[in-house]
Amino acid sequence: MTVEKLLEYGNMLDQEQENVKRVQLADEYLSDTALGEANEDAIKSGTVYCKAVQQVNVPVPEGCTDPSASNFDPTARIDNGSCQYQV
Repeated sequence: MTVEKLLEYGNMLDQEQENVKRVQLADEYLSDTALGEANEDAIKSGTVYCKAVQQVNVPVPEGCTDPSASNFDPTARIDNGSCQYQV
C-alpha cells in the first residue's frame, strides 16, 4: 500500500469522525434544549410541531357524487344523499 493511499484512508476516517460528531451534537441538541424536548416528545407520540408538516382541518366538500344525477357536484368528495334524478 502506498503512502498516498494511507493518507487517503486517513482523510476518509477523519471525515467520518466529523460526521459522527455532528450526529452526536444534533442528538444532544434534540434531547437537551426546550424545543428539542418538545420535538422529541412529538416525534415519539407521532405529532411533529413545525409549519411544514402542520395538519390543517380543511373541510371535505359534500354533495351529490353520482354523475348520472341532475345535481351532480364534481367537487364533492362525500356523498351526502342529496342526489336528484329526473324521471
